[in-house]
Amino acid sequence: MKSLIYLSQPNQEFSRSALTKLATEAAENNKAIGVTGFLRFQHNMFLQYLEGKSADVGNLLAVISRDKRHTIVNCLYNDVEHARRFSNWNMKFVDEGYLQQHSVESFLSNQLQLMKEQTLCDNQWQQLIWQGVDILSECAVNNHKIT
Repeated sequence: MKSLIYLSQPNQEFSRSALTKLATEAAENNKAIGVTGFLRFQHNMFLQYLEGKSADVGNLLAVISRDKRHTIVNCLYNDVEHARRFSNWNMKFVDEGYLQQHSVESFLSNQLQLMKEQTLCDNQWQQLIWQGVDILSECAVNNHKIT
């Protein structure tokens, strides 16, 4: 599997129902091409993680990049082969309730803010972002709280 995570700024308002609809449509499209991941919306920013075959993830990012509803401001690629982290999530909309349930809301919120502001050097914030993905993946696989 190859993976990436990107941060984007919306170019329009998104209601809760519009976000849910967006994630549902993405889940249907992703299932058809074998891509999994999650979508988070916070601080008026999207954070999306995608994983799958390299060509599928690359093609999907090209489609996402052309979507006029947002502008990608940062993208991190993980070119290291790894096992699928979110096998049951074609595109999970990760909301506050899910994060609170698994005791990771403040950690991921801080990471999103760091990615937005890039207040750490590149290597530091990239490590923090991938650490957050790993923690969320552990929650998804084991369905338990991280302490």
